[in-house]
Amino acid sequence: LIGPKGYKEDLEAKTDLFLSKKLSKDAMINTRVIPLDEYVNEKRLKLDGIEILIKALEHDDKHLYVYIEAKEILFAGDLIFNNRMVPINNGRSVVNWLKSLEEISELKWVDIISSHGYMTRRTALNLTKSYLTLLTNEVNQSVRAEESIDETLEKVTMSQFSNYKFYEEWQRRNVETVYDELEEIYDFEDEEKKEVAVKKNKIVKTVKTVKKLKKKEKPKVKKKISLRYRTFNQAMALAKKEDKIVLIKVRSTVCKYCDQLERIISKNRKVKKILRQYFELVKVNVDYEDVPMGLYVRSTPTLIFVRADNSKVLMHLTGIRALGELLDILNEAVEDGHNGAYLRR
Repeated sequence: LIGPKGYKEDLEAKTDLFLSKKLSKDAMINTRVIPLDEYVNEKRLKLDGIEILIKALEHDDKHLYVYIEAKEILFAGDLIFNNRMVPINNGRSVVNWLKSLEEISELKWVDIISSHGYMTRRTALNLTKSYLTLLTNEVNQSVRAEESIDETLEKVTMSQFSNYKFYEEWQRRNVETVYDELEEIYDFEDEEKKEVAVKKNKIVKTVKTVKKLKKKEKPKVKKKISLRYRTFNQAMALAKKEDKIVLIKVRSTVCKYCDQLERIISKNRKVKKILRQYFELVKVNVDYEDVPMGLYVRSTPTLIFVRADNSKVLMHLTGIRALGELLDILNEAVEDGHNGAYLRR
């Protein structure tokens, strides 16, 4: 015996059998509820090489369906009612029922076997789905309009389904059940909206308070980051002592790209922070002085990165024109320094 996990919950809670409300006491004397062999969310079996899927509904763990894809058959249980009124028993969610109908409608089946009704094609879905959808929409309008249950019962008659069996027995009960569920949802949403409104109000008040305080406070000024350029020998000595890299910035007097690089460095805090933390700087103008270590520079601007402990040239780059390019170069030099263990972290 295999069944959904929701059945186990009812069994443990000793929920009364639906039949016990319909049959006489004498008929129920020798009737007992027994536990199942297995409670499942999903199980696959094979009979004569044909795969059978037994699956509890995603939105209703007290009902399951059996699907045989190879035969295009769906055993739908109490999901489908056709040629008779759809009963919404107390405790069954109409919202989840509609979601479950969407779930099974996506399966590739042609024939359906349900607990109630005689239609066996995909059209068997139509009555149940259309009835539940229309009922939910109409009752929802009443709930949103804050109409009473009596007003809703008078308005929502679903007369287009009055020719179906058991219409008189179930119509009013269905409206009441759906009304209770949707009213609870509406109340919950209303409470959530109120909570959100309260939070927003608190946030607005907090923001206003902060703004007032900020007006009273003096605006914070970011500490200026200054860069210091040294002679090559000074830079090498300090870099060796503090585990930094020597960066020689080479330019010429008339050089628009050199001016552009100067502006990038002077206006960007991130660049200056990296330079201050990891480098000792040397500035050289090739129109007036030689490049240290006898290095040859073909054009300007040029950046030369030198390792202080062994005077090895790490990088020799010409023509840096953009902030992103400069940051990439500096970060690469820092990463190489860390990997080579000659640059402090």
